[in-house]
Amino acid sequence: MPVNAPLAAMFEYARWATLAVFDATAAHPEVLGQPIPNTDRTLRDLLRHVASSQDVFVARLRGEDQFAVMARWREWPGMEAARAAAAASGDALAAIAGETDPAADVFIAQGFDYPPGSGQRSEISHAFLLTHAFSHGCLHREQACAALSAAGIEAPDLDGWGYAAVADVVRLLPP
Repeated sequence: MPVNAPLAAMFEYARWATLAVFDATAAHPEVLGQPIPNTDRTLRDLLRHVASSQDVFVARLRGEDQFAVMARWREWPGMEAARAAAAASGDALAAIAGETDPAADVFIAQGFDYPPGSGQRSEISHAFLLTHAFSHGCLHREQACAALSAAGIEAPDLDGWGYAAVADVVRLLPP
């Protein structure tokens, strides 16, 4: 069992929800150009951002070169490749979360400016980066669902109970 099984379970849910959004969109590729309400992105842009961000979070958490990862995502790789990448990085985030000692936090040296454009190099808390990765996915999955709904497509139900049913984490008790 992972050191941090509850956190790993949260990221397993996030992986499931992200793939549900990719699958709902893949079933209706004509909506990839659908604008995301209150943003300047299309659904294609948003899905690329979700998948690429997960890859960047994994690289940062592993201490790997995030710039090489960012370069791979300059263009939309196609739905199948983007979904596969989102699945792989979702698996990696769940594994990293499960390996995270809940009693200890470390700072990771990052190769970016914070605040953006300041020229100030930063370190970032491992725990915060996991928190950000989780909340980032939640926000953007809901934006994708809003875009699908705006296009007249039934958005996936990302409620935790839907995940519980497929993840076999709920059991019915006898009456």
